[in-house]
Amino acid sequence: EVSLNNRGLIDLGSLGEAVNLREANVSFNRLSSLQGLADLRCLHTLNVSHNAVTSLKGLSSLTSLTCLNASYNKLASIEPLGALTSLRDLYLQHNALPAPHVLSPLSSLP
Repeated sequence: EVSLNNRGLIDLGSLGEAVNLREANVSFNRLSSLQGLADLRCLHTLNVSHNAVTSLKGLSSLTSLTCLNASYNKLASIEPLGALTSLRDLYLQHNALPAPHVLSPLSSLP
């Protein structure tokens, strides 16, 4: 488990090298991108809330992810989440998501 919340981070640096990481909390930072997390295939829980994230690009390979908190960001799309077949808990409040139809990529999830 890694907790890097409230550190003023603007990028995730070498976090993507921790390939056996199961939980990561990078909330309350200044992140605008989640690039670099694609190799974290053991990740179960990811908290990126309270940042400035505009895209979930790069998360589609995180097939073990069961919980994602991406609330309080600047997301306009959740397209990459359709591939996350293990996802059970998803928090998206206070984003720029335009309408309920934006949730259609999740229709294949349990």
